[in-house]
Amino acid sequence: MHDLLSAKYVTKIATWNVRTAYTPGRLAQIIKKMKSNNIDILGTSEMRWLESGQLVSDDVTVMFSGGSKHESGVGLLLSKGAARSLIAWEPVSDRLMTARLKTRFTTIIQAYAPTESASDTDKDDFYEQLNAILDAAPSHVVKILMGDFNAQIGPDRTGFENVMGNETMGRRTDNGERLLSMCNSNELKVGGSIFAHKHIHKGTWRSADGTTVNQIDHICISRRWTSALQDVRVYRGADVAGCEAENETEM
Repeated sequence: MHDLLSAKYVTKIATWNVRTAYTPGRLAQIIKKMKSNNIDILGTSEMRWLESGQLVSDDVTVMFSGGSKHESGVGLLLSKGAARSLIAWEPVSDRLMTARLKTRFTTIIQAYAPTESASDTDKDDFYEQLNAILDAAPSHVVKILMGDFNAQIGPDRTGFENVMGNETMGRRTDNGERLLSMCNSNELKVGGSIFAHKHIHKGTWRSADGTTVNQIDHICISRRWTSALQDVRVYRGADVAGCEAENETEM
């Protein structure tokens, strides 16, 4: 058992879109894959669970934030060791939740943003809530923002040199512009844009016919803590009933 986010050890943090956890046995599958990949903190999108709550399953602490319907929903899963560092958590909505950890005074935010085709009102509401969460977090804490943002940020760094690196793919979308602007105003950096990897280890969404690959899921971190990242990449092998693992970061 190692100390979470300690400089002496590697802490693995991941975010997956599981598409649903509202089927028998799905949570057990997710936890099994989490453990086999030695993940300490796992954020999940599209849990599709109702309301909010906390439970422990197979030594993994599961916190979830949903709505009144089996739609959207986010979750955070903590290994037994990571759970020891948990101070508090908050279910904000069916698209946002937060957790505070005592190690390095870390705030983790799991997000599931509206799709590119969603209305501007829905997108504005999401980012207003997200900015309010970030504004409320003390400036000295490590902020880790992760999840399915449905956002392609593209390769153009103009105006966002402090927000992103050169290792991106695709073309920038409206959601991508919104994500970068939010990161810029909150001094965050997109971790997946920093490390050089093949496209197969960058793309987080693949069309059914396999012809289109997009980089729409992201893990962002406070800019001053960027040096704490050892790697951010996609691991294609973490399959949960057809749902592949997306971004995973090592600190």
